[in-house]
Amino acid sequence: MPAKRQLAKKRDVLPAADLDIRSVGECVYFVQSQHGGPVKIGYSKNLASRLSSLSTASPHSLRLLAVAEGTVETEQRLYAQFAEARLNGE
Repeated sequence: MPAKRQLAKKRDVLPAADLDIRSVGECVYFVQSQHGGPVKIGYSKNLASRLSSLSTASPHSLRLLAVAEGTVETEQRLYAQFAEARLNGE
């Protein structure tokens, strides 16, 4: 099995299976219920901690789809790009 990777460049978007989330710093993440449905786009400085918080708050198991190096501004640009698909401010 190949070793887990770290984000190398600003434009990298890695599938969650290819990533060691404990090594991820500032990033934009894409998470979804195990059962499908809407995708949450979020920003975090500590991905492992953020996913733990989201899991605690969700009645469903969550799966991390992908991660990209990014800032709050990156997250805001993605929100604008997908504005028509947003649900309840999320």
